[in-house]
Amino acid sequence: MSSMRYIWLMLAVLLVAFQQPGFQKIIEVPCEAYYLTTDNLGNAYVMTTGHDLNKYKPDGSYSTTQNFKANGSITSVDVSNTMQINVFYKPLNKVIILDNVLAFRGELLLRNLGITQATACARSFDNGLWVFDASDLLLKKIDKDLKQVTEQSPNVRLFVEKGKTLAPDFIFDDASRVYVNNPETGILVFDIFAQYIKTIPVKGLHHFQVIGNEIIYFRNNRLQRYNLRSSIQTALQLPDTTDLLDARLEKERLYLLKKNGLTLYAY
Repeated sequence: MSSMRYIWLMLAVLLVAFQQPGFQKIIEVPCEAYYLTTDNLGNAYVMTTGHDLNKYKPDGSYSTTQNFKANGSITSVDVSNTMQINVFYKPLNKVIILDNVLAFRGELLLRNLGITQATACARSFDNGLWVFDASDLLLKKIDKDLKQVTEQSPNVRLFVEKGKTLAPDFIFDDASRVYVNNPETGILVFDIFAQYIKTIPVKGLHHFQVIGNEIIYFRNNRLQRYNLRSSIQTALQLPDTTDLLDARLEKERLYLLKKNGLTLYAY
């Protein structure tokens, strides 16, 4: 290796090390959970193997619980509006709506709106819902009153390479773009009127975060960061990877979901 190449390599290593935040453990919360999400206030939500949805405050203290045993395992929980939490059940083709203390506010049977095979669901920026309907391969937007479909995409198959599987399993709306995750081909990006823009070539995901200009996702015991402007990918080393199931960043907090509990760090 030439001396100049060695110098550049050392500078790159030092730069990555300098950018790594320092983590300070706040608390470990014992629980047997399989699902983690967080809201923009720093609250954490975990779904336990006993079908309890537990909410924890930013300091890790317990907040409240709701039990969903009768409905089975959840598919996703959208907490982007903490006053209207949407719990999606793919096998039941329905969404349960909760308030900020996880009290039941109602439910939406998607078949009543002509959506017969929803595979992914998320809140829209104006408090409606985005749903991908596999029965006709359309991304559909439901109005804030949850009464009717107001927008829908062209057939999404048009935007997926021939021969590839189309099976969207996660949606996120950041108020300017709608991100639809299709594990085999990447993240399909639409505008707020359900018109296709592009596909981001990050494959094999099942959920992710969009924070600022980055897509953040957990893979290989690291938090990976994809810059939406430059397409550069970087990785964030985590302080503990033992039995790690998932990780998220939110409001100067790092959340690690493990087989035996949830650990919170400040950074």
